[in-house]
Amino acid sequence: MSDENGTAETSQYYIRARGKIMGPFSLERLQTMRSRGQLSRIHEISVDKQNWQTAASFMFSAPADEGYNLSADEEQDPLEKASQASSDSKPPEPIGNKAAWYYHVAGEMNGPVSIMDLRSLVSSRQLTSGELVWREGFADWIPISDVPELRHLTSGMQSHPGTSQTMAHMSSSDVSMGQTSGQHIPHPRTSGLAITGISLGVLGLSFSVLSAVAQLLSSVAVLLLVSFALAFGFFSIFSIIFSAVALKDISQSRGHLTGQGLASAGLITGIMGTIGWAFWLFYFIDITRVRL
Repeated sequence: MSDENGTAETSQYYIRARGKIMGPFSLERLQTMRSRGQLSRIHEISVDKQNWQTAASFMFSAPADEGYNLSADEEQDPLEKASQASSDSKPPEPIGNKAAWYYHVAGEMNGPVSIMDLRSLVSSRQLTSGELVWREGFADWIPISDVPELRHLTSGMQSHPGTSQTMAHMSSSDVSMGQTSGQHIPHPRTSGLAITGISLGVLGLSFSVLSAVAQLLSSVAVLLLVSFALAFGFFSIFSIIFSAVALKDISQSRGHLTGQGLASAGLITGIMGTIGWAFWLFYFIDITRVRL
């Protein structure tokens, strides 16, 4: 029995709510979440994200003779209760330096920390005005710029793009188990620079390849296609620039941007197109010299 308890304590568990999977969490964390009302019987729990069982059978089971019945309050999803409470909840009382705050960075929930710790993180620009924070008593996660104790530290600070729009459209299903989709991870967008880079790279490389076929055609066609190759060679150069900038932006976006594969492909095709462009440039100069 002791071995089983030890295994359960060290196991990592995942929670599924309305199709969204969160975790992993320790057993102790699950118990804490249950006591806070962030985990109810209607959620599902798994250790491998393949086989799921209801929280009722995992943590809430009770002997039949105890006559324990699911109350109407427990039947309601904590997500819905949080949404209902947000409309009439009053601002919680200040909690001094107590380590009661949680903050969301790069898709991970961090904490608990004190308000002084949060002030230090904001002052050092490790957290921006659009990052989300929460503490017990809040009905929902809120941006740092809305916290009275931190608002004065965020003046002149720019939040991450899309934060306000995300907060405005956040539904109750986005807040559960101490986490929220917020401005992190759930809906990353593809980098526009990456798309532009691969498009220009393909165009530049294509005309470089087509110019090779010109050797089999008439001299007029040769000159025409080589001229196109020279013109579209600039596409390859811009492809390298856009793709390199896209890769940098993606690496610094903390999950907001995707498209690293597109940017890498754009960089490669841009380099290949530039090499082909340089070859046909020298070829064009050579045949022009011969004609003269």
